[in-house]
Amino acid sequence: MNACESRAQALFATHFGATPMVVASAPGRVNLIGDHVDYAGGIALPAALAMRTAVAISLRSDGARNLTSEQDAPQWHRYCEGVADLLGVGGFDLAVASDLPIGAGLASSAALEVATLRALLAATNASIDVLEGALLCQRAEHEYAGTPCGLMDQIIAMVDPTACALAIDFAMLSWSPIEIPSRAEFLVFDTGVRHRLVEGAYAERRASVERATKITGVEHLSHCAADRVENALLDAVDRQRARHVVHESARAARAVDALRNEDLATFGDLMFESHASLRDAFEVSIEEADALVHWLMHTPSVYGARITGGGFGGCVVALIERGARDGVVALVQAQFKRRFHRDALLIASVP
Repeated sequence: MNACESRAQALFATHFGATPMVVASAPGRVNLIGDHVDYAGGIALPAALAMRTAVAISLRSDGARNLTSEQDAPQWHRYCEGVADLLGVGGFDLAVASDLPIGAGLASSAALEVATLRALLAATNASIDVLEGALLCQRAEHEYAGTPCGLMDQIIAMVDPTACALAIDFAMLSWSPIEIPSRAEFLVFDTGVRHRLVEGAYAERRASVERATKITGVEHLSHCAADRVENALLDAVDRQRARHVVHESARAARAVDALRNEDLATFGDLMFESHASLRDAFEVSIEEADALVHWLMHTPSVYGARITGGGFGGCVVALIERGARDGVVALVQAQFKRRFHRDALLIASVP
């Protein structure tokens, strides 16, 4: 049992006065490249984090549902109850513990969904395959939490890989592990700005991508030729969004090859290009993330950096030479402190 699972078990015992039937957990993720392409049939390269969300649960025969969490996140119970409803599970007592900051772009909602799914499956002696489980959790987020998310976060949480990234093709719904070179390390910096994807901006971006898909007449916008996007009868905003999707998926495919070939310089350049596209074409970056990426671009031993996740807040991921962490962190944190008068915390690293 990991530390997060132990906390969930202890919270359950404190709150419900009993030992739970089952404790299960799932990881958060950092997306190395390929954002806002999972719902457009593109390619993304996420990696699981050591930071996890854990769920302790016991079934009830009276149909009642009692939920508690060590974090006070808005409407968090909807994710758990959505998964339970879709599984056809009735009553339960449930306690949640998490290492993941809410709204930081590290897939805390998917980790909660998958941890709940795993706990309920174990409690009911049922099983489900990875893709079916990911799709069920995505449906719970759509229907119960109101976020029209793609499938990346649920897949990475279900696969739960160790010390590697996962190259996911969302047109084929297939994936393969990509080893992270021994001389490389990815750092995750938290800007401290929290997003709320259910407040509309994420849904607006997805609707824009769906309009562009329909107008260009392709099955997956990520597969659309760039000149077709430019010649299509799109309004200016939808064209910008479509440009990002087409080029971001292509960047991610090149980045997968670069990581396989241990070409860190190329991978880093693609990260910087990705950030610029998320900032300018998709318009999901924030001032703090832009500043972090700018400073990282001019810091020795840094290959690349970008905002990660859905955007509108959250974290920046940076690719650095292994062994350079202390120097990179010190330089970036000092600059962030001077500019924003608070810390940009290093909260995770991969592997």
